[in-house]
Amino acid sequence: MNVKVVKVVSEGSNMVLIYHLAEAELWDSSCKSNTPYFPPTYEMDGFIHATKELKTLNGIANHFYKDSLKDYILLEIDTDKLEVEVKFEAPADVGHKSSDGVDTTELFPHIFGPLHNGPAIARVLPVIREEDGSFANFEES
Repeated sequence: MNVKVVKVVSEGSNMVLIYHLAEAELWDSSCKSNTPYFPPTYEMDGFIHATKELKTLNGIANHFYKDSLKDYILLEIDTDKLEVEVKFEAPADVGHKSSDGVDTTELFPHIFGPLHNGPAIARVLPVIREEDGSFANFEES
């Protein structure tokens, strides 16, 4: 798969807020043990998936995670405070789940390294799910 890199965000650039949907248990465990956070698909994918636009997060969350019974939280991340590279790229598969059907015109931030419970995490937001497992609307707040 050819992935076109359009923008690389690095230290010293203008702050960009991005969002990562994390399994609550994994994030909590990472925070309690003061260890780096990696999502379950990091080794396979080579990066942490994120999005810049909350308005598209519902479609993404429901495409990739609706069938998961796990609890999730939403990490709001300040890219200026990340110590790892972020690249805005075309949609990519999450583990074995295909990105087919995802809006391919949007570029998504891919985080090439771990997250830590530190200054880069601007907020940790609750995630609401419907009875059928779908994700409720994410809104700017």
